[in-house]
Amino acid sequence: MKKLYKFIILGALAVSVASCEKEISPIEHGLDQGKQIRTEVIGVKTESEATKVTLSGTTFAWVDGDEIAVWAGTNAASGSFQDCEVSGGKISVTLGEGQARYNYAIYPAAVKDASNYGQGTLNVILPSSYTLAQVSGENTPLPMVAVNDKESSNLTFYNVAGLLRVTVKAIPSDATGLLFQFPGKKVNGTFAVTGPGTGTSIISNATPASGEDQITVTFAAGTASEMTLNVPLPTGDYDDVYITPVGSSTKVAAARHIKAGGYTASRARGRQLTATLVSFSVSSTGKVVFAPGNLQLINGSTWQFASHQYDYFGESQTDIQRDLFSYSTGYTYTCPSPWRVLTAGASSESEWGYVLNTRSVTNSLSANARYTMARIGDTKGLIIFPDNYSHPDGTDFTGGTYNAPSDYTSTVSISGWEKMEVAGAIFLPAAGYFTNNAASPTYKEVGVDGAYYSNTIGYTAGNEMRYYSIYFSGNWQGASLMQTDDFGWITTRRSVRPVRDLE
Repeated sequence: MKKLYKFIILGALAVSVASCEKEISPIEHGLDQGKQIRTEVIGVKTESEATKVTLSGTTFAWVDGDEIAVWAGTNAASGSFQDCEVSGGKISVTLGEGQARYNYAIYPAAVKDASNYGQGTLNVILPSSYTLAQVSGENTPLPMVAVNDKESSNLTFYNVAGLLRVTVKAIPSDATGLLFQFPGKKVNGTFAVTGPGTGTSIISNATPASGEDQITVTFAAGTASEMTLNVPLPTGDYDDVYITPVGSSTKVAAARHIKAGGYTASRARGRQLTATLVSFSVSSTGKVVFAPGNLQLINGSTWQFASHQYDYFGESQTDIQRDLFSYSTGYTYTCPSPWRVLTAGASSESEWGYVLNTRSVTNSLSANARYTMARIGDTKGLIIFPDNYSHPDGTDFTGGTYNAPSDYTSTVSISGWEKMEVAGAIFLPAAGYFTNNAASPTYKEVGVDGAYYSNTIGYTAGNEMRYYSIYFSGNWQGASLMQTDDFGWITTRRSVRPVRDLE
């Protein structure tokens, strides 16, 4: 079915690693009225009422060749689906002898599964893979269920899922697909719709079995470097989206954290997302993507990433809500797979040393600019550019000193940073540190200096180990500073920014 989307954008929401988002509401799928022998398709709507839907003068219409599965039978337990093809904007259905008027239909036909219909539910199958033609441009196989009103020949279609509309940029020329991963969320397979066709039914995400947390979109190599895709999703809560090219020799990916606490996909609201596929070299062969915010512990038990890259708790944190961590008992941070932290140390070939001091970078701002100490709004920190960075238009970024310590001379507003973030830039806020010793536990340099742990042991002094970390300051003892071999006592609490390896 051809769907000419007219999106109503309400405003920018939380933004993070290599991506941005806006909320779209409502997504309504209206159909041109078409008379047939036994039925008239009068509309599609996301809420309970059914009317012919027009958004800003655009009416959605059937396209010849669309396949709709219609249930025909004597009762709920006895009958079968008939696949009907749209022709001339009409659907023709032939009923067998003794069959009552069909009472509901499904679009697209390929998602139907009537195995448990007799028990009062309907199964809908979401594929694990789509072709580009199925989900690009004006097309989407967003599942809908239609109800026969039993008083006439009308069918009224309702959405039973949500939609992710995503624009992916910088797709490698040798990629033959894009893999979308939703950790911990079932997004493909069989879903039960209770009370099919009531206008209130939905399919919801659940705990996935192996492979049920991902969706692949396939295409021919060299198709385009930028694509906009309309991917159906079960309704429910989502936190992260990882986008990785398939079949490419280039290690690139986009890790996308929607916002703190996640977002809810519903049939009344879609999610518009833009992601640029970027990577950061950490050695001559290894590449990573950074987490979309500093690691946080919430309520003493929940681990998450900050909702913005420039967010940190500062001195407001407690033992059960924090983003500064030590390696001492009770405060050891954990990075569940696939996340880890980079190595550091005196060698320029340590991973942090390679990122900041060694790797070659293509940067449209300044030749081989790997990082700059900067301020986003009023927040000081460190901007790190991906291996291939193309600075977007429309920012108010003022460049300062690159690849060397400074007094945060580069500046950009939050709105300007959002554009840089879409292009793949990373920001580490200067969240300071906490000296956790019994004599004088103290927060130091919060909002002034940045201190980030690695996973590399420096040495042991007495009975206490020290870990390497990176440290940056705009005014350390009268001079700016950038170190990748700073020693941190294991009891000193510092920031943590995980990474994810690209294989």
